[in-house]
Amino acid sequence: MAVLSRHVVQKIKDLVVNAERLEVMKEKVRQISRHFLTNTLNYSIQLKRDWVNFFLGQSCRISDYHARYLLSERQWTIEESLPEIPCEPSEFS
Repeated sequence: MAVLSRHVVQKIKDLVVNAERLEVMKEKVRQISRHFLTNTLNYSIQLKRDWVNFFLGQSCRISDYHARYLLSERQWTIEESLPEIPCEPSEFS
């Protein structure tokens, strides 16, 4: 362990940062962030759409939903949950 930690510390001390490579890595991080934001936004929009359309589905699923709601001690309805789903890019930052 001592040899490994000494080797790691030595590598960290001797680290030389290439400015061009640093810029490339910064751009990759920005791209990943934009991709994550876009996917999260798309997922939120789809989730909200699915919940809104839930009540257009089969009546047995709707009655099961209401029965579970009535029998649960702590449960929120779809109507109570919908306003909490962010669907605007500004809500994610």
